[in-house]
Amino acid sequence: MIDPLPVSRPCLFGKELEYVEQALRSTHISGTGSFVDRMEALVAEAAGTCYAVVVSSGTSALDLAFEALGVAAGDEVIAPNFTMFAPVAALLRRGATVVPVDADDTWNMDPDGVEAALTDRTKGIVLVHTYGHPADATRICELARRRGIWVVEDAAEALGAQLDGRPAGAFGDLATFSFYANKVVTSGEGGAVVTNDPVKAARLRALRSLCFGDSWAERFVHTGAGFNFRLSNVLAAIGCAQLEHLSEALASKRAVAARYRQLLGGVSGLGLPPESARVLHSYWVFGVLLPSGRDRRSVADQLWASGIETRPFFHPLHRQPSVPPVRGAFPRSEQLSNRGLYLPSYVGMAERELNRVVHAIHRALAT
Repeated sequence: MIDPLPVSRPCLFGKELEYVEQALRSTHISGTGSFVDRMEALVAEAAGTCYAVVVSSGTSALDLAFEALGVAAGDEVIAPNFTMFAPVAALLRRGATVVPVDADDTWNMDPDGVEAALTDRTKGIVLVHTYGHPADATRICELARRRGIWVVEDAAEALGAQLDGRPAGAFGDLATFSFYANKVVTSGEGGAVVTNDPVKAARLRALRSLCFGDSWAERFVHTGAGFNFRLSNVLAAIGCAQLEHLSEALASKRAVAARYRQLLGGVSGLGLPPESARVLHSYWVFGVLLPSGRDRRSVADQLWASGIETRPFFHPLHRQPSVPPVRGAFPRSEQLSNRGLYLPSYVGMAERELNRVVHAIHRALAT
C-alpha cells in the first residue's frame, strides 16, 4: 500500500530540540524550571486569562479542575451527550451524576437543552468546544451565573478558537486544555487549567503537587490530598517551542479547512463542519457527515485502501457502557455519531496530500 496519510501529525517548528537541550543542561528536568513558567505565561495569553497551571495531560487538567471546585459524589453536572469521553470520565471517577444534553447544529451542547436540564440539584456545567468550534459559552455561562453554579470549559480541542471575539477558555470559572500530540500545538503529553481567579489558581498549583507546604519547615506538611500532576520542564520546553508558533499553526489548520470546503462543498449529501459569524474555528480536526444511508465503515475501508486514515466521530454518552442509563432522546448526537468521519488535517498539510484525500472521497462516494 502507498504511504498512508494520518489523521494527525505533529509539526515541529525548529526550536523544539534547542529548548529541550537547554532544559537538560539546566538539570531542571522534572516539574519546575524556566520552561514551565514560560509555558504557563504563553497558555494564559492564548486563553485570555490571568493564570495558567500546566499539568501532565488534558485528563489530569480535568481531574484537577473538578478537585479544585470540590465536585463530590452525587453532584449533578450537566455535560454534552456528544463529546470526547475524558470530561465525563473525570466526573464519574468523583461519583458525580452526569446529565447529558443533546447537540445543536454547531455539534456542541444545545443551550436550550442546558436550560431545560437545570434543576435545583444542578451543581455545575461542563461545556466542550467540540472539534474546535466553540460552544455558545456566552449563553451557557449566563444561565450558570443566574443559578450560582460553576462552569468548566473543556477547551482541549479549541486553543486559539474564539467566540464573539473572546478566546475559548476565557468564559468559565475554569477551563482546561490538552497538548497531546494530535492537538494544534503539542508538548507530546501535557495540559493546562486556566482561570482569572487568583485563589483558584493558588489552589490548583497546590493540588498539582501534593499540596506541599510553602516553607522549609512545613515542606512536608500537606494541607490537602493533592496529586502529582506536574508537567516536566523538558516537555514544557517542547510546549514553548510550539506555542511560540500558535498563530502560524492555526492559520495552517484554517487554510486546510478552507481548501477542503472548496473541494468538497459540491459533494451531494456530504455534511461539512459548522461555521458562524460569531466564531473563529480552530479546526482541531476536519470532520464530515457522510450522506444519509451510506455505510460509514465501508467508506472508511475504501479510504484506507487508498492510504487515507480516518476516525469515527465520538460515541454519545447515552450509549456508553460505562455511563449509568439515562432517559431521553438524543437524535442529533445519534446522527453525528453514526455518520461522522474526520479526515487527515494537520499543520503543514501539503496541497497534494489534501487533493489525494479529496479524490479518494469522491471515488468512495461514487460507488
